[in-house]
Amino acid sequence: MILLIDYSRYLINYVTGLIFALFSGVFFVNISWMILVAGQSGTMTGVVMAFMALPMILFSIVVPKYYCQHSPRKIVFISTLVTIPGILFVLFSLQLNGYQLFLMLMGLVLLGSGLGGLVSQSAMIVSCTLNSRDAAQASGIQCSVRNIWQATAVSIVGSVLLFSSSTLFKSAMLHASVAPQAKEYIQAQPVIGFMSNTDFIKEMQQANFSVDDTRVSLLLYKETRMESAQYALGILIILVFLHIPGFFAIPTQGWEEKLIVECDEEKQDEF
Repeated sequence: MILLIDYSRYLINYVTGLIFALFSGVFFVNISWMILVAGQSGTMTGVVMAFMALPMILFSIVVPKYYCQHSPRKIVFISTLVTIPGILFVLFSLQLNGYQLFLMLMGLVLLGSGLGGLVSQSAMIVSCTLNSRDAAQASGIQCSVRNIWQATAVSIVGSVLLFSSSTLFKSAMLHASVAPQAKEYIQAQPVIGFMSNTDFIKEMQQANFSVDDTRVSLLLYKETRMESAQYALGILIILVFLHIPGFFAIPTQGWEEKLIVECDEEKQDEF
């Protein structure tokens, strides 16, 4: 029994971890891209990101209310698979100076819907597998796992976003049609930060780049910056696939079915 409880806690943490890893990873990349690259205000960025938050809230309420008879495993699998095209839509929406609005909104809606389904099942797994005492303990563990997965996802995505951008840009500059002094300056920099076009131009001007070298460097930086953001989102897809094998151990008995079984057992005990 103890082993079953410990394993159930593991499954709860597994689902909770994926939820917050995807949520924080997508928020980190998208908000950075919308503000720095697209030049949006904080208000407009919040409006766009609401297209992920609202479906997430909606599905986290609707799924337990109307689909409690379905197995948690089935809903977790469907919800997880919905997040993958969502990430892909966001990935392909990125452009050199911003993003394609329709693809971005489609991706955010799919992501929010999938995450909402996962949120609903993290609670359903608790009710289906643990008693009230163990469920109370599991809620505290979930909070810790949420923070760990969230911090891990942001650190991984942030590292890929920053260091791949720097590495790709330095490599591209080696073969660019710019002055040797410009190449030497770029190669000498420890890291080329993830920045806006305006900040990049200022940095090149401070380094005494010519107008032509600045133009060529900016174009290469835009391309490698977009490529690094796509790599960062690709890491989230890999993260999703790494979680899928563990979902096969999630219970197939829905909450409604569990109540029926418990009622039948109580009636048999009375007789």
